[in-house]
Amino acid sequence: MRIGIVGLGLIGGSLGGALGLVGHEISGYDIAPGRQSRALQLGWIESASPLRELAATSEVVILAAPVLRIAGLLPAVDAAAPADTIIIDTGSAKGAVVEAMSICPGAHRMVGGHPLAGSEQSGPEAADPALFRDRPFVLTPGPATDPAFLAAASALVSEAGARPVVMDAREHDRIVAGTSHLPQILSSLLRVCVPPDSPLIGPGYLDMTRLADSDVTLWRDVLLANAAEISGVTRRYRDRLDELLAALEREDAASIERLLGLNAAEVAP
Repeated sequence: MRIGIVGLGLIGGSLGGALGLVGHEISGYDIAPGRQSRALQLGWIESASPLRELAATSEVVILAAPVLRIAGLLPAVDAAAPADTIIIDTGSAKGAVVEAMSICPGAHRMVGGHPLAGSEQSGPEAADPALFRDRPFVLTPGPATDPAFLAAASALVSEAGARPVVMDAREHDRIVAGTSHLPQILSSLLRVCVPPDSPLIGPGYLDMTRLADSDVTLWRDVLLANAAEISGVTRRYRDRLDELLAALEREDAASIERLLGLNAAEVAP
């Protein structure tokens, strides 16, 4: 198939490489011309086209742009793409994207998507065709999504090496607020509180602060796009941290041990 990828960073470049390896014809577009030329050099895409031309000549369009830009791209892509073109996105927050998809004239051929794969690195240089291998790739159809287009999107995700998981967009956002978005926040704030030039840096610190090297503007947009769910899970985390701080100040060994041993089932939402 002719596949057009909008956004040629880590995710877009990796998808281009993975789908190109299984025989698809990959074209790309990025607002930064340097990324287009670099993706061509690296072999992630075979050609580069302006946005409307890419949409008009593709059987599948994958929007791998920052999540807050995706909603703005949808009308132009929808207007230019043939009626049977599949339109998928890869944003880390799905509620707002699926809502924007649902009001487009071509809502029936649109499927929200989020590959649970990535790296703290960014740009086409960080792309890897094996990035999605055996990783979940969540698909979030909207109320108007045609089941045939959802099935086609699922097949394409499988060809990239990922495991398609169909889920409601709001449920997706609730879950990843805790499993993906909160860890990013904690990693970034930990590095602020304990600078990496401290003379005593252990492997635990390095593991926990790896995510802090991620693209700040990309994560700013993710946090804004899923602000309500992230606020809720961050408050729950803050409550447990406040309990631990109080126990430390009381030198309450039993409470410290209890808090360190808590699991999610023991904590009220």
